[in-house]
Amino acid sequence: PAPVPSGGGGLDPRVLWPNILEAVKNRRRFTWILLSQNAQVTGFDGTTLQIGFVNAGARDNFLSSGSEDVLRQALGE
Repeated sequence: PAPVPSGGGGLDPRVLWPNILEAVKNRRRFTWILLSQNAQVTGFDGTTLQIGFVNAGARDNFLSSGSEDVLRQALGE
C-alpha cells in the first residue's frame, strides 16, 4: 500500500493500530474481535481514520452493532 500521510502530530495510526485495538478490547470484546480479524487502517488525513474491512458482512456488522462508537471512544484515549 502507498504511504499514508501521518498528520496529527506525526502519529501514524497504522503503527498505533495494536494499541488502538487494545483500547477497544478493554471497552468491548465483540468490537475488538471484529476489528482485529476483519479490518485494517487504510487511510488517515490528520483527523479522519479510514478502516477497510475484508468483506461487506464484517463492515455491516461493525456499522449495525454500535462498534463505531466504541472505536471512537478508544481513539479518544
